[in-house]
Amino acid sequence: MLADEIRRAGGVVAIDEDVDPPIGWSAWCEKQVIESDYIVIVCTKTYYEKVYAESYVPSGVKFEGHCIRADLYKSGMINHKVIPVILDRNSVDFIPLFIRSYSYYELFNIDSKEKFLVRVTSSRADKPPLPSEIDEDKFQRFETHLDRWNSIGEKLPQQVHYKVIERMASVLLSNLGYREDG
Repeated sequence: MLADEIRRAGGVVAIDEDVDPPIGWSAWCEKQVIESDYIVIVCTKTYYEKVYAESYVPSGVKFEGHCIRADLYKSGMINHKVIPVILDRNSVDFIPLFIRSYSYYELFNIDSKEKFLVRVTSSRADKPPLPSEIDEDKFQRFETHLDRWNSIGEKLPQQVHYKVIERMASVLLSNLGYREDG
C-alpha cells in the first residue's frame, strides 16, 4: 500500500482507513485538505468517475475533490500541496482536470517513484515559500527588478533572454528565502 511505503520512507500519512473521526467525515476531510503538507491523489478510472459523477451520490471522493478545488482556488492556483500519482501509463487520462496542469508521478517508474517519495518525505524548509510566507515588501522590490530584467532580455537573442530570466528567477527565489540544493 502506498501509505505504508511513504511511512517506511519517513513520511507521516493520514488516510481514512486509519481513523473513525468523531467530527464526521466531511469535517475530517476538510481539515486534512487545509492542514496537510501534501495531498496525494492516486488517479484511477474509479477515482475520476467518482470525482465527476453527475448524479448526487454521497461520495467522500466527490467532497474531497470539492475541498481540493476550493483550496487551489484560494491559493491562486499555486500548488505546493496536491500531488497526482498514476499507477500505470493508461491512467494519465484519469488525472482530474483541476490538477492536470501540475506535475504528476508515475509510480510504476522506479525513478519517478523515488522522486515522489523524496518529495513527500522532505521537510517544509526545503520547499519554495508559500504565498502567505513571502515578505510582501521584498516581493514588490523584486517585481520591479523582474520588469527591468525582462525589458533588457527582450533586446537579446531568445536563448540569452531565457538565461537572463532563469538567473533572475534564481535570485528572486533566493531573496525570498528559498534555497536550492546545489
